[in-house]
Amino acid sequence: NLTINDVDNAAATTTYAVVLVDNGSAPNDEISISDNGTVLDIDANGVVGVDNNRTINITVTGLNVAIDDSGVNVGSTTGVFGLSASGTITSGDTANNIANITAGTLNITAATGAGSNTGNRAIDVDITTASVTGVSGGVYLDAVGIGGSSYTIATTAAGDITLTSASEALTLTNVTSNAGNISASVSGQAGTAITATSVVGGDSSVDSEHVTLTTTTSGNITLANVTATGDEVRVISAGNITDADGTATTLVTASGIKLDSASGVGASDRPITTNGTTLAARSTSSGGVFFTESDGISVGTVNGLSGISAVGDVIGTVTEISDSPAGVNDLTVANNITSSTADILLQAGDDIIINTGVILTATTATKTITLSSGFGDLDDGIGSVTNNGTLTTSTQIATGNASNDTFTYNGASISTPATVTVAGNAGDDRLVIDYSLGLPFATNAIVTFDGGGHTGGDSMKLVGDGVATAVYTPSATVSGTGSVVITDGSNVLTVNFSNIEPIDVTAFASYTITLPAGTRVVNVTNGTADSNPLQAAMVVSGTTNGIGFESYHAWNNDLLTIDTATNAGNDT
Repeated sequence: NLTINDVDNAAATTTYAVVLVDNGSAPNDEISISDNGTVLDIDANGVVGVDNNRTINITVTGLNVAIDDSGVNVGSTTGVFGLSASGTITSGDTANNIANITAGTLNITAATGAGSNTGNRAIDVDITTASVTGVSGGVYLDAVGIGGSSYTIATTAAGDITLTSASEALTLTNVTSNAGNISASVSGQAGTAITATSVVGGDSSVDSEHVTLTTTTSGNITLANVTATGDEVRVISAGNITDADGTATTLVTASGIKLDSASGVGASDRPITTNGTTLAARSTSSGGVFFTESDGISVGTVNGLSGISAVGDVIGTVTEISDSPAGVNDLTVANNITSSTADILLQAGDDIIINTGVILTATTATKTITLSSGFGDLDDGIGSVTNNGTLTTSTQIATGNASNDTFTYNGASISTPATVTVAGNAGDDRLVIDYSLGLPFATNAIVTFDGGGHTGGDSMKLVGDGVATAVYTPSATVSGTGSVVITDGSNVLTVNFSNIEPIDVTAFASYTITLPAGTRVVNVTNGTADSNPLQAAMVVSGTTNGIGFESYHAWNNDLLTIDTATNAGNDT
């Protein structure tokens, strides 16, 4: 142990030469230096453990510390180097891939910062593990070894944490920022280049405190627990982005989440689990995008990346982990979603909302877009699919679950001729097709709506634009079954339905009920709309050969025709 107290020395510069001789019985060395100067400069070969198995701890009071290239070398395998300074610790030379510190284990306590982002003064380290604590400023480390290195870092006040490497993989074992950005960047590494086991940054009370993980040229990124409360987590991978171990309940927590990869985000059996407000994701060369959100989320724009695009499947899920408060587990699509070769599946505990102007595209002709509301529903009665955007696909499927689901198609909901299947399943389900905002389907589209086995509450609402005409033909053999053909100029839509009860009809130039052949009984009464008991409506109901057809609740139509002439029969 050596203590040097030179606070009374008036010399501007003091040089210390310390030779450590290992006698084999005391491998731990403690050096304390106190001085009232400015900087303690550890020159090249300034601290060397010649047997590569020493523990050398240096405590510096009253000085900043600058470590030159090759300044500290206690062995990169089992050697331990500890440095505690009351000021800053920086590189004495500009970062150049020559280690300032070589040690198996590095322990740094720096009151006002470790490394610097000014003048390229990050500390170059060749280490296996590093612990940097008690820092009230920033931490800037550049890993220059070849075997991979792991980091435990905690700052106590404002200051960024920046880790870089062009030669080895980084593991962020436990990295926490009190108030500042956290970034890790690795280039040119095969396999897993960054593992984020526990990274906590961001402070919702301070703007722009993000967590950014980046690999360039090559290298995958695995996530276990990455948090930026109130700010953004940005993951940009030259490889893929995956779940580190499959055990973390939530891998990414942030207001904005950006997952940008070359070869895939998550996997079908291990999606990236999130807790965020806005999500954007991409795979550019291969792979799909798979995420599961623990609360409601919007697919939007984060840090310049908009929507979701993938080569493979896109599977996005908003789970319902609690039934209170009700109706918050929504998936809102505010930007486009595209899969160039595979399917798109979106499912939410409550509602799925496709915003106006948004386009969902399954490029390959045989692929499907599926929208499923009320997924894993716990609040018993909430769930809907509202499509105000455009779906480009050959086949689109909308499914409900145990909840009361509403499926709404507005505007230009389908941009290419398509087969659309809507399955209500259990609960009181409703299909709404609304022409008031534009054509909801491309011409010759066929919609099949099955209200499900539930009795008494499944329905359909058809809203025209004052120009469209519709012809309804009920089944002669099965109650609650039939078809409606809607014509608007050259646009023709066929809706085949089953297991439904009332149908609301409004704002059509003409609406015709064509009864099948047989003995028909038709009742026309005053009533109200099924969807709105305050709206007065004409109600048309009846039977053919004793088989009831759905009651029609009509209002604000220019012409309503009950056609008994096309098919012969006895009418009452």
